[in-house]
Amino acid sequence: MDMLRNPKMEKHNRSATLLECLSRKGEESCIHFYTALKMYDSYLHQQLPSQRKTGDELNYINKQSAAEIEKCPDPVQREDIYIKKLKDDHLHFTNDGCLSEENLLQAINELRNHKPPVLNITEADQFLNDAHDLHLRVTDLLNGLVNKGEEACAFFYAAYKKLNPLGYMELPSTKKELQN
Repeated sequence: MDMLRNPKMEKHNRSATLLECLSRKGEESCIHFYTALKMYDSYLHQQLPSQRKTGDELNYINKQSAAEIEKCPDPVQREDIYIKKLKDDHLHFTNDGCLSEENLLQAINELRNHKPPVLNITEADQFLNDAHDLHLRVTDLLNGLVNKGEEACAFFYAAYKKLNPLGYMELPSTKKELQN
């Protein structure tokens, strides 16, 4: 178990080691793991392939059926659009002050109250109440969303567009889309 706490070991290796240990311990250990994951981060739990429905389930981002998504010839073409967009807009969000304290609070509440939640209560409280200044909290939020993946970033953009339509239009990625 000490190697699971080793910060020098990459996260995906630690995760793989944990899952391997759990599978060796048996079904009950795996059930406890899934239960804990669901309690700690219901959004992540909901994104697990075993928790997703098949067939006509709608994709959160573009409302395509699962069957239509699978027909996409190159998976890379349908992935990471919003992650790339968030990385492109990162400096604008952090340095240009387009996320005020009020916008940050509203965006985090939107992400926390989404079904399923994008941010769990602990994460939302951390981004809202951390002692860092606004710039660092916004940076932490954006990095956290990128780490959560494509759908989390898409939900953030949907929330930001709803909360601040003019700010959304000023984002570098939005301006680039409008030029194309």
